[in-house]
Amino acid sequence: MMNRGSKSKRKSTIRVSVIVSVLISTFGVSLLTSTAEAKTASKKAAAQDSKNPATKGAKAKGAAVKLTLSTKGDELYYDKATLTVKAGQSIELTFTNGASSTSGLTHNVTFVKPGTEEQVANAGIQAGPDKGWTPTDSPMVVATTKLVNPGESQTITFQAPDTPGDYPYICTFPGHWVTMKGVLKVTKG
Repeated sequence: MMNRGSKSKRKSTIRVSVIVSVLISTFGVSLLTSTAEAKTASKKAAAQDSKNPATKGAKAKGAAVKLTLSTKGDELYYDKATLTVKAGQSIELTFTNGASSTSGLTHNVTFVKPGTEEQVANAGIQAGPDKGWTPTDSPMVVATTKLVNPGESQTITFQAPDTPGDYPYICTFPGHWVTMKGVLKVTKG
């Protein structure tokens, strides 16, 4: 007899598989990116990163709050569902891809304006691997890391939005945003 946890996990796996199939058939996206392709995309994204105002240091009130975020091993989840900061605060975020080196799973973390997760994820697909699957020039993007290879980290500094609210964060690698998400809670300063 199957318990509820197994049934729920199986349904989630089926949902993710269906989404991946739709992405592949609709956009011709291969989600089985080799490690070499991932490293190439990561390097190209790093070059774009230096031009991305969302990842450059920001002048903000007070000292930067240091936050960490990681993935849950080879699962398509972040280790934290919520991060909390004050409006306008400078944030120093260290993102670590906790996936195993043999998985080939590259991830990023992209903070977006409320209600724009799906739009940003779709724009990421349109941006393609040369831009690290991230629409860095989109006004919907608050801040983003580059694609990070398994076992590696990246630290970015950015300013929290001045308007309090819930700002989602997602992985923009095709199909990952469906489960790889959380919320940056911005409170009154």
